[in-house]
Amino acid sequence: MKEWNLATEAGLREACAEVDERIDAEHREHLARVTAFLEDVAAVPPGERASLEFQRRIWFRNPIAQTDPWVPASALESSELRQWFADRTSADLPTDWMQRGQALANLFWEIVDRPGFIQATGRPRRHTLRTLVALFPEHLTGAIAEEALQALQREMGTEELWASGYK
Repeated sequence: MKEWNLATEAGLREACAEVDERIDAEHREHLARVTAFLEDVAAVPPGERASLEFQRRIWFRNPIAQTDPWVPASALESSELRQWFADRTSADLPTDWMQRGQALANLFWEIVDRPGFIQATGRPRRHTLRTLVALFPEHLTGAIAEEALQALQREMGTEELWASGYK
């Protein structure tokens, strides 16, 4: 396999072109499932985001990435918690990219720290990130495998950012 300079646009384009050629049928099917899921999620009107069915789908039947279900299913039984989540994830994001990034980071931590989502064993960081990716796919990544994410960041020459928070 060729080595690319992922810190340059040309290197990224070359790498993406080769990866696209190497993706096998299984991965193409997964990408098709994820694409259909994201389209379905985007089509749900904000007023229906608090429904139990929608919440179960984005938290537990989300094909973006495999994670352990840190959010207890019982948390979704609370209509108050579902409404809070729906309201927070339906709010408009700032247009400035830095402010938008900060707003998404703040939203992430609000959810992770919210009573009802927290379990005795810890906070649902990866599970929350995967769910937010389904709601904001154009602003967040579904790459939550720590080692793969770190390797990519090293190759791109950027500071490490763990899927579960800053290193």
